[in-house]
Amino acid sequence: MAGNRALYDRAMEQSREAARQKNWEEALKQAVRALQEFLSDADARSSVAVALFNTGKYPQALQIFEELRGNDPNNPFALEYLARIHERMGTTAAAVAAYTQLADLQLERRLGIRAIEALREVLRLRPDADDQRLRMARLIEESGSPSEATNEYLELARRCQAQSRIEEATTYAERALRIDSSSREAKELIATLHETLSNAAQIARVSGAPRSEGRSTMIGA
Repeated sequence: MAGNRALYDRAMEQSREAARQKNWEEALKQAVRALQEFLSDADARSSVAVALFNTGKYPQALQIFEELRGNDPNNPFALEYLARIHERMGTTAAAVAAYTQLADLQLERRLGIRAIEALREVLRLRPDADDQRLRMARLIEESGSPSEATNEYLELARRCQAQSRIEEATTYAERALRIDSSSREAKELIATLHETLSNAAQIARVSGAPRSEGRSTMIGA
């Protein structure tokens, strides 16, 4: 049976007003009242889910947002809340996966800035996700923010340096310097990396040098 549109509209407006005032218990109450009029209404279900999230009822909010996303896979609103819920529930891997999917979706929608925001959330939760940091650095560079891009490439360079991936570190540091030719930090890091590579090459040459004839004679004696 069809619901009462006037009751629905009034309850939704009261729910929105309560939400604006951060009165989430009242927002939830009114959103549920609206949903009772039209059980499949996406707006009412979304309002209920948001209010559930803000009252700490994460499993219930998760269920509704998963249903909403199932009905509309390209809904960034539901996907962002799914990520936030997983984070609150301590399921970090699921939160990272959701934020990564959100970045993919925003790129498909040609919303680079929002994709960057989603990738920042990925890195906040998982700072060692170098593949996503590189992706973000490229997006920031494309967006015309050279200072931020330089910082991200330098961070990648430092992380590679700490893992003894010196050639990769050099590549990222040089990229940073190409973006900002006045970057003292990039210049100093490149100099350190070149010195490390030079020392490694010298050690390799010494290690690979043939033993002297006198030494070989002594060993054979």
